Amino acid sequence: TKKRYCGYMWESPEQEKPTYLAKGIETVRRDGCPAVSKILEKTLKILFDTKDVSQVKQYVVRQMDKILQGKVSIQDLTFAKEFRGLRGYKEKACVPALELTRRLMKRDPRALPRHGERVKYIIVAGAPNQALIHCVRSPWEVLNDPGLRPNAVYYVTRVIIPPLNRCLNLMGVDVNTWYKEMPHRHIFENPYVLPSDKQKQTIFQYFGNVVCAACGIASNRALCNNCQSKPTDTLLMLHEKLRWLERINGQVSSICQSCVGRGDTADCSSLDCPVLYRRAQAQRELTQGVQLERIIKEQTIDF
Repeated sequence: TKKRYCGYMWESPEQEKPTYLAKGIETVRRDGCPAVSKILEKTLKILFDTKDVSQVKQYVVRQMDKILQGKVSIQDLTFAKEFRGLRGYKEKACVPALELTRRLMKRDPRALPRHGERVKYIIVAGAPNQALIHCVRSPWEVLNDPGLRPNAVYYVTRVIIPPLNRCLNLMGVDVNTWYKEMPHRHIFENPYVLPSDKQKQTIFQYFGNVVCAACGIASNRALCNNCQSKPTDTLLMLHEKLRWLERINGQVSSICQSCVGRGDTADCSSLDCPVLYRRAQAQRELTQGVQLERIIKEQTIDF
């Protein structure tokens, strides 16, 4: 059987800080997404350092909440599986890398990956009861189509929780219980942008946002009753939010421009660059500025 263990390692009596060492678990394996490795490793380090399960729970719940709210980089949710060639799978095999390759080759026959090359893909949120194999998209498709969102529930329940449970179940801890007890706050991104394709592809493209534009709590209107009762404070919050969105987009764009050595909009093509994903996220968030400006104008008139 393969070795599966992790812990702190001291290599000499003079060593003050231990070194984290793992074998055979998700923190060192390459078949998962980076979010699994980062969350599991940080969870184990908190457990080793504090020996306090309550602090572990606090961290894990916070990370699951970030994924549900769409505050995690798409790069951290990207799988990279080895491609075994078109003839390296069974005829009816449901393999994401194979499914994505076949679909991309219909547009461009030269999109065939080399044998052994790792194919990157993301599981996006689809319609209810839609098969996961039909929700496989490449990072470029997700970056270029604002209507596509990672399937947050799938990533939390099927990708993040199982490896955490394999470690924490040894202590009698069930992460599924933490997930059921936490508030599930889903934030639908970019409700004001139409999808790039004429035909809607996912269930989230049919619905708009359901949170207050100022404070972010659940609301069926642009502003909740509490924010409408405080127009001055609400206007300050909306102006600050709009300024923050513009500032972040400008800062990230400046990084790309300095990297490529051009002053205009930089067209980066490196999926290994974290700034590419941050810039795409900043541009998506900036599209909310149109709605924020409309709300500010309406509030100013009413005020």
